[in-house]
Amino acid sequence: VLHADPRVMPRRRRCWSSWVSRGDTGSGAVDVSYWMNRLQSIPEDDPLFISLNPSQPIDERLIYDEVSFRHPVFDLPALAAQERIAMMQGARNTWFAGAWLRNGFHEDGFASAWRVARRLPLARVPS
Repeated sequence: VLHADPRVMPRRRRCWSSWVSRGDTGSGAVDVSYWMNRLQSIPEDDPLFISLNPSQPIDERLIYDEVSFRHPVFDLPALAAQERIAMMQGARNTWFAGAWLRNGFHEDGFASAWRVARRLPLARVPS
């Protein structure tokens, strides 16, 4: 949820940080809120937050957008597909890159693109 509701942050503003997580021991629910002003150098007079799995209601008047995301599942068929894609790289001048080709993290997306770039015929990529 992209929003401007500061109630997802600690009551004392000096305790705000880039990421705030909360857990409920009773239900096992966990939520995380990102303070985008801190993370992206956005002026703090216009608060902007991203909350994942919010455990408390967010003021609907302060919601800009709601999106559902899912993490990739790396089961045995997915790992086998990664191996097949690695063998297909470059066939018919087609290359594949993305975080889904490794473990799903941002760094994995970069690493897969780096591997592709190094194999391109005219690439000038440092080793």
